Amino acid sequence: MNTPKLKQTIELLSEELLIPAMFPRSTILSTRKSSDRLKLAFKIYRPSTSFPLEEGSQRASIFFVNGNGFPKECYEPMFKYLVGELKNKHKIQIQYILAMEPVNQGASAIANEYTLGNDIMWTDGWRDVVVAHYYLGVTGHPSVQMPLIGVGHSFGGNTILGASTINTQMFEVAVGIDAVIGKPSIVEAGSPFIPSLKRRDRWSSREEAWKSLRRNRFYAPWCEESFNNYIQYGLRDLPTVTYPIDSAELKNSGGVTLTCPVTQEIATFLNVPEEDDDERELKRMCPRDCLDAIRENSRVPTRLFLADIGRQMFPLYESDLKFGRYGVVSYEDLGEKATHSVPFEEPELVAKAVARFIGEKLKGRIERAVVGDGKERYKGVHPVHRRRHAEFVASRLSKV
Repeated sequence: MNTPKLKQTIELLSEELLIPAMFPRSTILSTRKSSDRLKLAFKIYRPSTSFPLEEGSQRASIFFVNGNGFPKECYEPMFKYLVGELKNKHKIQIQYILAMEPVNQGASAIANEYTLGNDIMWTDGWRDVVVAHYYLGVTGHPSVQMPLIGVGHSFGGNTILGASTINTQMFEVAVGIDAVIGKPSIVEAGSPFIPSLKRRDRWSSREEAWKSLRRNRFYAPWCEESFNNYIQYGLRDLPTVTYPIDSAELKNSGGVTLTCPVTQEIATFLNVPEEDDDERELKRMCPRDCLDAIRENSRVPTRLFLADIGRQMFPLYESDLKFGRYGVVSYEDLGEKATHSVPFEEPELVAKAVARFIGEKLKGRIERAVVGDGKERYKGVHPVHRRRHAEFVASRLSKV
């Protein structure tokens, strides 16, 4: 009798959610007015089929943050492979994927277009993750009632890893896919913002955009589903705040533009000067901040999956993170041909690599749940702490 072949991917259902972002922000230029409140757009994915929990298996959720300029929907092929891989090979059933877009990205950028400033501090993104986790907890969302796995790509990898240093109990495991946590981006040829500055950001229709971008060597290797999702969610209909309807050139024409405006892509890489000063060197310090925070504070098992950006930064990671206080960071190269867009070009490759690491780190948790360690468990406050607290109170009262 032939054994039925396991499905490599699992289809997902989704719902959208809009929640408050951190307030106040780190700088006065983060919003148009100091009283403005920003929002965070989530898409919450769950398997289309509910599977019974098998013996030796466990349930978990994933908290995901996208890269700069890449809508969360572009990662859906990777999500489908990842959910299937974890279930079939590692006995981990993903119940929810919480895909958060930072305040100036995707659906969040649309929700915030009238309140968003032009100073995007990466450390605010770390706090947004912590605030979102707290919000989902107090509102009773079931996703945070189980082990939570943090995953981020590029700029989103920085966000996840930074958040894991603020609340070290939030994630069981943290993953950075070609995460940007290296040196600050400085204004010079080859800096990450240069392609954003030069890129086209308007087309007469989605059809024209599809034809134009599919020929572009950056997008040509993308898998079909990721690319089609980029056209659907990475572009939005005009008018927008950047291109208002009263603009003379738009009165008799429609079209589409980028959901994440070029100005916001650039603001993600560069700090804005507090004063007009041509002599001031523009830097984005937050990537370095993340490296320092990981070295000093991270206690979460973390893996950096390296593509072309990660390989460039690897000597820096080795020299800095080998002195990490808790020694929790490990590395895996996704291959010489892996580019920064590897989640869209090779979603199955990335999903399998990430699933192996998650399965390895959560295996001990599953074994403890099944076998147990023979120790008696206490509910509430441990008796030792209860006795010490009583003794402390008694000693204080005796002095009154």
